[in-house]
Amino acid sequence: MLAAARPRSLAAALAALLLVTAGCSGPEDTDRDTAAELTVSYRASTAALAALDGPEVTEQLRDWARLGLAAALGLGADRTAAATYESPPIRDGAFAELLDQQTGPGRGLFDGGTLHVLVPQDDPHRSRTIGLALDQHRADAGSDPGKVQVHRYRIAQEQHRIEVASEPAAGAGEVRAANGWREARVDQAEGLAGFLGDTSHLARLEKRGEEVWASGWRWPGAPGARVSAADVAVLQRGYLRTSGPLPGFSLDPRPVADPADLRATVPGLDPRLVAAIFTGNFAGTGYASVAELRWAVSVRLFQPEAESEPAPGLPADRTQLWALRSALDGGPVFSQARFDGGLAGTEAGFTLFYVDLVAKSWTTGVGQGVPVQAVPGFVPNPKAPVPPSLCVDKPKEESGRLWFGVNDAALTHSPTGLAIGAKATRLFSRVTGADGTEVEPSHSFARGLNWWDRNYLQVADYEPQFSRADQLMRWSAALEWLTTQGRGRLAVTAPEAEPGSFADWYARHGELRERGPLALVAPPSATGESVLPIPSETTQSCGLYRISGGVSLADGLTRSRGKPSGTEALPEGIRRASPVDPAKTQVDPATGSARFDRVSRDNQGEIADRTTVDLRRGPDGSSVRITGAPRESLPFAGAPLRGEHPNREYRTTFQTEGKDLVVEGSYQQVSTGTVRVKETPSSGARPEREIIASPGQAAHLREAIKRVSGDPAQGLTGAPGVRYQYQGPEGQTIYRYGNGWIEVGVGPTSSRVLAESTVATPAGPRQVRLVVPSRLSEVDVSAVRVVSEKTGTLKDVQPADALVYQADTAALVGTDKPGAPPVAIPVEAKIRIRVVRVTGEAGSPGLPGGPNRSWRLSNQERPGAAVTGGVGPLGSGGGVRVEDDWRGIGGLLVLLSVCQEPTEREPNAESCP
Repeated sequence: MLAAARPRSLAAALAALLLVTAGCSGPEDTDRDTAAELTVSYRASTAALAALDGPEVTEQLRDWARLGLAAALGLGADRTAAATYESPPIRDGAFAELLDQQTGPGRGLFDGGTLHVLVPQDDPHRSRTIGLALDQHRADAGSDPGKVQVHRYRIAQEQHRIEVASEPAAGAGEVRAANGWREARVDQAEGLAGFLGDTSHLARLEKRGEEVWASGWRWPGAPGARVSAADVAVLQRGYLRTSGPLPGFSLDPRPVADPADLRATVPGLDPRLVAAIFTGNFAGTGYASVAELRWAVSVRLFQPEAESEPAPGLPADRTQLWALRSALDGGPVFSQARFDGGLAGTEAGFTLFYVDLVAKSWTTGVGQGVPVQAVPGFVPNPKAPVPPSLCVDKPKEESGRLWFGVNDAALTHSPTGLAIGAKATRLFSRVTGADGTEVEPSHSFARGLNWWDRNYLQVADYEPQFSRADQLMRWSAALEWLTTQGRGRLAVTAPEAEPGSFADWYARHGELRERGPLALVAPPSATGESVLPIPSETTQSCGLYRISGGVSLADGLTRSRGKPSGTEALPEGIRRASPVDPAKTQVDPATGSARFDRVSRDNQGEIADRTTVDLRRGPDGSSVRITGAPRESLPFAGAPLRGEHPNREYRTTFQTEGKDLVVEGSYQQVSTGTVRVKETPSSGARPEREIIASPGQAAHLREAIKRVSGDPAQGLTGAPGVRYQYQGPEGQTIYRYGNGWIEVGVGPTSSRVLAESTVATPAGPRQVRLVVPSRLSEVDVSAVRVVSEKTGTLKDVQPADALVYQADTAALVGTDKPGAPPVAIPVEAKIRIRVVRVTGEAGSPGLPGGPNRSWRLSNQERPGAAVTGGVGPLGSGGGVRVEDDWRGIGGLLVLLSVCQEPTEREPNAESCP
């Protein structure tokens, strides 16, 4: 049990100008093998780092070291985009599930021929860091790179810089051999035993003629618990079965079936109450009804200090109280162990039991081994309260499940073998929706699980059983490929299951990190070993949640039903191991642009989830838009994102300006920040780059909430980054803040609200909103300059997914949907579109061309109204070409007018050249 939020918000419906490019640019094929040294300064970016939690600061600096190296190598926008398009320029937990915000010491950067690997100078597991980068590249690309170059880095915090020393490049095989690579024939018992004894990490299984060979790593000193030949034999037996489920484990939640079950699970409960709960007769129990009993249980469980009346007959143990409360609600009371695929009574099965149970407990802060101090960044959910703005009005209980499963983004199958990347195990989570189906979890439910998923290796270094579970996952993937594809089998025999229980195994393994007592129970209806879920400490938050789940070993080939992964159709560099939908893949060979859907499949082989990637490359830079399924809550600076946007969406643009590399991001089309990698004068032979990070609107919203809560009368007046302010039509104060608008006030608004937080102040509640004004003020209008201008028909100049204002009144015009043209524009009408930048400098030239009263927007259909076509997914023509900086919403806007010769009736109509 954990107090948790059930926030609900609408997706934001912002429209930002989409870069549409043609052609392809990149660095010349140059020799980058020579050793060199580089300094990457981040002194100008400490403000952006201040918003990140402790360990995330280090991860952000590692990301920036990679960008600094990309700029120093001269990779350019296209190559940098291909290598890093899944990573945001400034990290944020709000889009953790949508993007790959890499964690751990290493970073890979592929330039088209050489894989550059960044490794900490003092990395105690240097060989492992290099090996995992090589493995993931091979899983993504399907083969090893031509060369590998290692770059050692040191973060000098006092000087706010990262020092990089580059080693000479070498062949991939040479680098593998130098870092512990091993290969052995394993279709014979002695060969398999030798391989398992000499290695601790499986990376590949393949057929060489009629022989089966395994490849992997020997990393001396790396934590981990090894897999034995008996483990491999048990897994192979499970995959050779012709019926029944594949190998796996689950703790299945079960309700009590009768009074005997309740007595067994809540032994501290008065027997008279046990009878009353099932008969409804509460006479003589001290309670008038089941509702009164439930209230007494809740008080003792959640507010023991507030109890004023005695509660007769109730257990004192909190775990039993939690079980009793669930029984009174008709919910699950105990969790019953289920071993699938022949894992019962085996060492492999007990390992999966342990990691499943411990993951649930540690996420809720329960147990003696919770790694709060040992693993930087690990925060149990009770220690991470949900911001009030993300809570719904009425608290709810959120039930869902977590499970460990195979990571499809780390596996590449071929007719001759299987390659396994850096991270074979994923932690998944889903919650039960209103209609009983499983849906994406809320922010509060998924926060800790998402962190664990992204930091699995760090937790596995702390508890080697998680490393062992990952090796079991790897061997299961290899054996699924070997057995289901009819490729052969290993010459090992699975031992018979030994008598014993998980409790015996737990007691026997004194090296386990978790040594807390198990809440074991034996209800008569249970068919397997059972435990009670242990509740967390009580916290002040938005609600409660329950977690169930298990461990599913590899089943990717079974789920795909032999369907190809489809990744081979993607261009070099942007290809990843994640399966794609071939029917949705579009590639432009001339530019290297591509649009594709990453997918996962259910047990029937049907697509269950998809994420769309739209990558456009061209001479002016590259842009990528990654779109995922909706989420119930979209946290943004502690406030829920609002609006009409149906999906989660992150956009990144990559541009080179001279020798500078500029990377900009936006989430739900709201600016998340910009990173400029600037070449700086070098005092010696060491090249230097400077990271200049400009926080996006999330940082502005955080600052606004902080200032308004402290001094609502002052608000943002005088705050750094505020350019000017004015009163809105409903009395709110609107601040032109950085590259967007912040609105502060009480009550309704006519602005388009992107994110909103209700702030408690001494003067009463105030709404602090990130907005797009429905009408530009005279101050806004006087503070723009034209970036580009084009005239033609709608089909020639239609803005793609752009914020469009009516030129004569500066009023925001609506669109049918993001990406569609403004409604009711005749297809052949001649229009002028101006891309302008709001500079924030009052007295700028203002809107060019004078007023235009011929343009009026109506939602009523007219003959000749435009259809929603326009720029295609590869963007090779049409659209608006941006010729200046793009800084997200508020940086660039579109002003639209319909061209018409002046007439006596419309003397101020605007003609176009």
